[in-house]
Amino acid sequence: MVKLLKGNWLGFEGVRPLSVVFSKSLMIVDLPSSRISTVGGGCTVAIPGVGHISSKIENLEETEAKSFWISLEDVEGLPPTSRNCHSATTFGKFLIIFGGREGDGSKKILNDVFILDTEEERWIQPEIIGEQPKPRMGHTAQLYNSTIIIHGGWDGFQVLEDLVFIELQQTMERVKIWTLQAKNQTMPARQFHTASIIDDKMYVFGGGDGKYWLNDLLIFHLKTYEWEGPVKTKGISPSGRLQHAAIVYDKKIFIFGGEPDRERQLNDLFYLDIQSRNGQSKMTWYQPKTEGIAPTPRVSATGCLVGSEIYFFGGFDGERWLSDLHAFCLKKMTWTKKQTYGNKPSPR
Repeated sequence: MVKLLKGNWLGFEGVRPLSVVFSKSLMIVDLPSSRISTVGGGCTVAIPGVGHISSKIENLEETEAKSFWISLEDVEGLPPTSRNCHSATTFGKFLIIFGGREGDGSKKILNDVFILDTEEERWIQPEIIGEQPKPRMGHTAQLYNSTIIIHGGWDGFQVLEDLVFIELQQTMERVKIWTLQAKNQTMPARQFHTASIIDDKMYVFGGGDGKYWLNDLLIFHLKTYEWEGPVKTKGISPSGRLQHAAIVYDKKIFIFGGEPDRERQLNDLFYLDIQSRNGQSKMTWYQPKTEGIAPTPRVSATGCLVGSEIYFFGGFDGERWLSDLHAFCLKKMTWTKKQTYGNKPSPR
């Protein structure tokens, strides 16, 4: 059993979530003995959605001396089927899995919901109240208060533009799902993009629309349900890309890696500063000068904020899946490759 601490998480008062990865989604943790977890993941080929997931949950326990991977074998309940390119979102002690594409055979694109209770270490498949959303992979899922907001993705035929709302409860035996219908404005279609919530806005960067690798910035206003953008920014913005990582720290959105086309992978790092100055939003891109050895270029790496460091795990470098762990210190702008011990996860 893992005890979760009370505290402030991304601006929301409540219980700090346990850091858990299910395939290519990584949550945030800020515990005294920093814990990063991974559950399965794609590890066969580079095509998004093709791969497999093991039944193991693996935790990285970090101490001042060494970092150890530990497998959790005895999780109760029926787990999700093998999949990747889904989403994983924490709410208190719960981890909510949505959608993705099955591996190991069917390659079916999914719209199911599974919930992991991290304290009782058991899986829950809740009753769905409302209309089941479209199956999808490569979508985003962000927690806003007690609601998960899912945007876009790929359903096997088209890039999606809808917004799906999953309203959560403390028991998690049932969840309410509804889809926002477009009114008088066009909703942007995106896949393999990133979404980041700061205050009452959701910032959507990059991804693809089915034709192009994009680097535009869109804002969804969470109070009015209105889209804004593409938003004009200052500075030199990142190139268009898919399957990158985005992490929020101090009202800055850090972007790492991804693919700018079908042939290349990236290991560059940018951040967008949205903080207001004299009542006006800064909205400026920066590419900071860093020290240390950066991770090799890759797509589908996961990023996790632990204190003032971002931990990046795994990904695909164009030839093979990876299982290395790197830390980026946000205060010193320094890269460090982390040595880990124990039962290490397979590359993913």
